[in-house]
Amino acid sequence: MRRVILETCQVGEIPVTTMADQSTKGQPVVFYLHGLTSDKRDGLALGYRLVEAGFFFVALDAPMHGERKDARLNALMEGEADLVYPADTGLDLFFLVHEIIVQLAQDVGTLIGHLSKDSRADIGRIGVTGASMGGYTSFNQAAHDPRVQAAVPMIGIPAFADRCADVVLEASAYEKWADAMVAAEPVTARQSAFMASIDPFDRLEEFFPNPLLMMCGDQDLAAPKKYSVDLYRKLKPVYATRPERLRLNIYDDAGHRVTSTMMDDACDWFRRYLSLKRS
Repeated sequence: MRRVILETCQVGEIPVTTMADQSTKGQPVVFYLHGLTSDKRDGLALGYRLVEAGFFFVALDAPMHGERKDARLNALMEGEADLVYPADTGLDLFFLVHEIIVQLAQDVGTLIGHLSKDSRADIGRIGVTGASMGGYTSFNQAAHDPRVQAAVPMIGIPAFADRCADVVLEASAYEKWADAMVAAEPVTARQSAFMASIDPFDRLEEFFPNPLLMMCGDQDLAAPKKYSVDLYRKLKPVYATRPERLRLNIYDDAGHRVTSTMMDDACDWFRRYLSLKRS
């Protein structure tokens, strides 16, 4: 019988929750990355499943969230902050989210180094998963961090540059926002360049050969499946020699939420590809 211990700690400025079987050494590690306005507790249900399957589970608060809560985020969401764009466009928040994603990815790197001193964790076998904003970050991590050996982004968007272009174009099409969007064009150009610089679509070869399972709801309006479908299509030739390591699951009648089936499928994916040590 497993003796599961839940612990909380602070690693530098990063609040962390871990769950693990205290009696087992060298467990593969799975990081969970939460969504916008949520916190590290959001992943505990998945964490229990993963620990029961033999994994060392790590969840952390993203910048401006949870124990790192920042009034600027709430002000921005309420339209009370100083804005570059009209509040109803959501563009200030959209760009801030991607800045958080970059910092969150750096935080995961910091925690990997921290876990190298924990005998219960095998940092040679690392997986990453997350929902919504955490799904975005999981795509980013899989494309940019070679230490990540398996990824399961859930209800996220991998196409940073294309999504940016789409939301800017949509906002610019509204007559009521036209003048403000023209005035903001220098900022938009800088932000668009930033989005392109971190776009997973520009690093397709970096995904391979690591296992990648993408999850989408077919009714998800917040993270439309078309972007994951496009990434899947472009990655298929990259994974031609290991096609079983690339999968796209689209869940019927599912919106922008993580379902129990998604969590079970994530556990199965990590169990298949991280449970055994690589030779």
